[in-house]
This record gives sequence, structure tokens and C-alpha cells, in this order.
Amino acid sequence: METVLLLLKTGEYILSQVETLDEEPACHLNQPCKIVNGVLEPWPQYTLDQDVLLYTSFIATILEPDPALVEKYKSLIE
Repeated sequence: METVLLLLKTGEYILSQVETLDEEPACHLNQPCKIVNGVLEPWPQYTLDQDVLLYTSFIATILEPDPALVEKYKSLIE
């Protein structure tokens, strides 16, 4: 899985390990975190689920995350 930064159509930034699937929901997120003022918070809220399936229609774009942010993320999920 590749670690990417997702910008959702809601305006939320999600940092996650991502796997692309052949059918919708076509985006499998593993251990996703929302970025709020530079702080990583588990996403979605109110659940302990670490695997999330996301429809591509919710994604505005996929970006390469800042390396420092990736290191912060990796230390959080390990």
C-alpha cells in the first residue's frame, strides 16, 4: 500500500495507506488520519475501524504528502 494525501470534496485532508480496487468503492484506506491544523487525528471519528472503503466520487484529488508528515504518520500507526 502506498501512503497518499487525499483531498476530499468536503475539504478534508486525509493521510492514509491506500489500495486501489477494481470496483466501487474503489479506494481502500488503511489507518486513515484526518489532518486538522497540522495534527493527525484518526478518521472517521467515533469508530475503531482501521479499514475504510471510499467511493472515488468523494475524492477531489490525490496528492503526494510532505515527507515530514509521512514520518509523523508512520510513527503514529506503528
